[in-house]
Amino acid sequence: MALETLMGALQGGKRIQLHPWYCPLPLLSAMSARTLPTPVLAALVCGLCVAVRMLGWLLFPSLGEALDKSAEFSSPVSSYRSLREALVVASGTMYDGGVVHHPPLLIEALRAVPTAYHRALFVAMDCLVAVQFLRMTAQIKRRYASISVPVWLPAVVYAVNPLSIMSCLSQSSVVFAHWAIVNAVSDALGGSIPHTALFVSLAGYFAVYPALLLFPLATFLLARRSAAGRVSVLVKLGLFVVLNAAVLLAASYKVSGDSWLFLRASYFSLLNFEVVTPNLGLWWYFFAEMFTEFIPFFKAVYNLFLLSPVVPLAIRFNAQPLFATVVTMGWILLMKPYPVLGEYGFWFVWLLYFQPLAGYMRYKVFAMLLYIHGIMLSPIFYHLWIGSGAGNSNFFYAVSLVNALAVGTILSDLLWGMLRHEYDGDKPDFDRKLAQI
Repeated sequence: MALETLMGALQGGKRIQLHPWYCPLPLLSAMSARTLPTPVLAALVCGLCVAVRMLGWLLFPSLGEALDKSAEFSSPVSSYRSLREALVVASGTMYDGGVVHHPPLLIEALRAVPTAYHRALFVAMDCLVAVQFLRMTAQIKRRYASISVPVWLPAVVYAVNPLSIMSCLSQSSVVFAHWAIVNAVSDALGGSIPHTALFVSLAGYFAVYPALLLFPLATFLLARRSAAGRVSVLVKLGLFVVLNAAVLLAASYKVSGDSWLFLRASYFSLLNFEVVTPNLGLWWYFFAEMFTEFIPFFKAVYNLFLLSPVVPLAIRFNAQPLFATVVTMGWILLMKPYPVLGEYGFWFVWLLYFQPLAGYMRYKVFAMLLYIHGIMLSPIFYHLWIGSGAGNSNFFYAVSLVNALAVGTILSDLLWGMLRHEYDGDKPDFDRKLAQI
């Protein structure tokens, strides 16, 4: 029960000694973050992040290309192959073939970097995400006294997480959205309206659905304000988001050769699920089997279903904005049309902040084992279907359902844990049964 041991130690505020295989820098597990200057700690985390990723490329030179072709780490909207396709054609024609689905400004930014340095760029972005986790964890600990997770732990977990490492090796573009999300949360914790709006707009620009995080993040900015102050904050936040989105879209229009084709290729194709391809999501099998005349209706239903709980969650848990934000991330991951394992690895890091809820969560081990089974079976069943022809699409979709069940179990367990935490208050009673409430 390693997970229960880890969460129990965190809940008790104990210092955790990580196994050397898990943490190549024993210094981080032997010393409290309080004894290390922030620049030194950031340098150690960044060095760890770079080392494990470069080691992966050195030991397995062809692994990145293989992962970029896999359904688990690559999708039409995040594939590096699609990015390379865009880089070799003129800016005004890159959306003509229906292959490229990345936003124009991201493509132009990568066009300015020689292809030989793209690996270094993706590693640098991963380092920025890990270092930002350091800053954000310190902010969270100052704001929530009950969270005793070491400052360095989320950053180290992100740096050595196999899912994050393989996502970086595949050069998936999801890292840019992750960078924007972690900055948006950090700035919301700091109370900066312009910066929060900027990074939420960037996250939505890179991947559309993270724009929904605007609702739970707004509750950070509304905390401890009067009614008039809340109205002012909401107006300012809305205006900044609209302004940033307008600037990003206008700039995209110019770099696309004065064309709006990028809107359909990058955003409407995602919302409409125009590229029906096998992935870890719940959409593809449903629409591959759906009668043609019903497809538009059910696409609208799926999008509305994804959107429907976001605002209620933000309202219900307005006193726990971090919780509302992380649950919303998980819900988006569960219901989005093209999820990849790199996004799962990113979301799992956020669960470390809820160690006070660990005693209430009933299905931790079940969800963990369920997800490990999904990760192990996914390439096997995909090969049986596509590679050897010994299986069919039901094989791979079964893995998608297992992954969805794992994420859904974690979400329901988190919600139950938070409700129990609110009910018990400062006196947790982990033995209380549901019938006693």
